[in-house]
Amino acid sequence: MATSTVQSSYTNRPPSASALHYKKDGTLDMRYSSSKDTMAKHITRSTFSQCGIPSNIPVTNAGIPDMRTTAAKEWVKQQAQKGMEDIPPWIPRTKDGSLDVSKPITQEYMKWKDTSSTNCDPNQRLAYYLQKLQDELFQKLVESARETDIETPQYEMLPEIPEIQREFSCPTNRGCSRQDFSSSMSRSS
Repeated sequence: MATSTVQSSYTNRPPSASALHYKKDGTLDMRYSSSKDTMAKHITRSTFSQCGIPSNIPVTNAGIPDMRTTAAKEWVKQQAQKGMEDIPPWIPRTKDGSLDVSKPITQEYMKWKDTSSTNCDPNQRLAYYLQKLQDELFQKLVESARETDIETPQYEMLPEIPEIQREFSCPTNRGCSRQDFSSSMSRSS
């Protein structure tokens, strides 16, 4: 009898399509990765919706317009042609702050954008890496490498043999062959 009561309580529960886990108070149980993923997607989407991406434009899991769809391509084209000088925040960037041109959305945006009106510093990446090179630890490593004495190897000069000189001075495609060199070397020894 107890088993039928348990089964009926589960059958009365509405089927969950997303298989999310909830606590007794009705909030998502954040111990489960499905709940964490759902919250991350919600936060990302709300962040980019604050950036002006309309709700009718399909977005990827990262929250940027899905460039596989015509609607997203048209919307990105419209945004690029609006004449805003600043690059929108939904355009992906690399860790140095420059535009990530490996992403289709950036490529599509730049295709339609008048680059002369864009506030995009072309030397931004160079400035980022110059700053990294000025790092104190890096400077110490360079200084210690310069102070370290390195022995210069002593080279032994080969004896001057006319056949060797002729081999190195004669281009291989002019008729000087290695067989001629080998035969002349065997005769000289």
